[in-house]
Amino acid sequence: YFSGHGFTPRGELLLVLNDDLQKSKNSINISYITEAFKDCNALNKLIILDCCKAGAAENNWNPEQSERYFLMTASERLQKGKEIDNLKASFLTFYIHKALTQSPSDISDIENRVRINNLYEWLKEKAKEYNINNEIQVPLPNLLGNQKHNFEIAIIEKKRQFQQSSSVLDSPNNLNNVNLLEAYLQWLIEQHNRLELRGVREANESPTVPLEKVYVALKGDRTTFEERIEAKKLLDQQVQEFVTQIEHTTLENQEEFEYIRRLILLEHPIMPSLEERDLLSSSLSMETESITLGEAFQKERWLVILGDPGSGKTTLARWLTVKLAKAMLNGDSEVISPLAQVDPEVKESDRTISLGLPRLPVMVRVSDYAEAYQKKPLMLIEYLGFHPWLGQFPTHAGEKLPSENLNKLIKDYLNRGEAVIILDGMDEITGSSQREEIVLKIEEFIKDWIDIKGQPKSQHIQPILFIDNEVTPLDIGGNQIIITSRIAGYHASPIRCHATQVTIEPMSRVAVEHFCDTWTWAIHELSMSNDNSEAVEKKAIKEAEALKAAIYDPNRPRIRELASNPLLVTILGMVFHRCGSFTRTTC
Repeated sequence: YFSGHGFTPRGELLLVLNDDLQKSKNSINISYITEAFKDCNALNKLIILDCCKAGAAENNWNPEQSERYFLMTASERLQKGKEIDNLKASFLTFYIHKALTQSPSDISDIENRVRINNLYEWLKEKAKEYNINNEIQVPLPNLLGNQKHNFEIAIIEKKRQFQQSSSVLDSPNNLNNVNLLEAYLQWLIEQHNRLELRGVREANESPTVPLEKVYVALKGDRTTFEERIEAKKLLDQQVQEFVTQIEHTTLENQEEFEYIRRLILLEHPIMPSLEERDLLSSSLSMETESITLGEAFQKERWLVILGDPGSGKTTLARWLTVKLAKAMLNGDSEVISPLAQVDPEVKESDRTISLGLPRLPVMVRVSDYAEAYQKKPLMLIEYLGFHPWLGQFPTHAGEKLPSENLNKLIKDYLNRGEAVIILDGMDEITGSSQREEIVLKIEEFIKDWIDIKGQPKSQHIQPILFIDNEVTPLDIGGNQIIITSRIAGYHASPIRCHATQVTIEPMSRVAVEHFCDTWTWAIHELSMSNDNSEAVEKKAIKEAEALKAAIYDPNRPRIRELASNPLLVTILGMVFHRCGSFTRTTC
């Protein structure tokens, strides 16, 4: 059995072991396999080729070796095989796996035996059914051999219990909680595990790379709820003085005061939380705390992450989602991460760090919830499970997972104190009145489902009279909420609970250099896919070193000022990759 690339440079079928179709060392001629079969004394012989142009193997196939010798191909000589996105596999492989694990009644006999001819006819029918219902057509499989010898290729001793993981093939409507969880986690990983390389085009599409290859840790300035309360008093005092100077009067109406305060904040060029923090620090001689975003996730039950466009807020949210989902899917006791992906001051290290207990990640775009709320007002808890990601709903085996069942699953994990809710893009809500409504619903959700210990309100048997020191998510797990937002737009209607705000700092030099290394490596891996890994590494290192030197050129300080967040460093890297330097024209 082979599933991969098929290549026929001179008419002979080559089975290619990776994406490099040109290098001979990366491929195997089908003749090596057919020649080996000549010396094989097995009674029954079967070759399955799931690749493009698989039918070309017929040139090297000798059916006279044995009457019980079959060659099954996914395509004819000139046809391309099809990998179907919603199946997460090639068509032939997916349905062979389904046949051997589920043993459908229309393929196996009364003794649960799957025979080669029956399998072939069933696969052919599945391909025809697929082509009737889908615009993208798949080639019909082909079977060569003496079909009088319909030998068995599998005996399914326990139908539909062949393996515990067979749940991946169940119909979404029949999934139980365990299988639904597995399908949902797999979908999360598939959605968020790869990052689009913007600015790089390949076949009219932006290529993608594994998220963990280019993800870099970031730091932020931490302000607590209590600090912001004190700072708000100072800012309100300044607003009062400002208005009094203009109108020579006092504001007795609180709504009018809040309205004017909002107008001033909306016009303010600096994020008020930063302004208020600085006011507080200067007035009360307090030092602000710098914290890595990984540490913030470990420590803060209610966390708001603020940053400029391109600062890495959504990438962080997706990275957390993948980390949590993989840990749950693998049954890990802890969520483990390389230290370099948590601490931006660590460039390379074999050390790891724990992010706490595995919990169910639920990532929602706030704008999607706002849009759904506008159509029909509903609590946030009732929306979870019905939410898409960039228009895509959770699917499994090409079918949409039942939203009602997902909602029940998420509620179950929230009730158990084992969920992490990630609300991305708080600033993207249009309209101040709608923003206030959504903020209120989020605050109600936090009050109902996430107390200081990460437990829902329904679990409170008696009031909490004291709080242990060790109640952080790292120590005890529990429900947790992460909210991301651009700096501009958040302060008009902030979350008014005891959430800690972390405003992403400009990238440190270590973080910038680490990003240059990983980004350049990813670019060269894509653009030099036909070269060997040593050549790719050598060229990537050379360009990365030149890029870092150009960014930190002491004679070009403004370029260093630009390299403040992942998006801007990506733009600089793209310019440098294309031009080889930062000229006056390019910059």
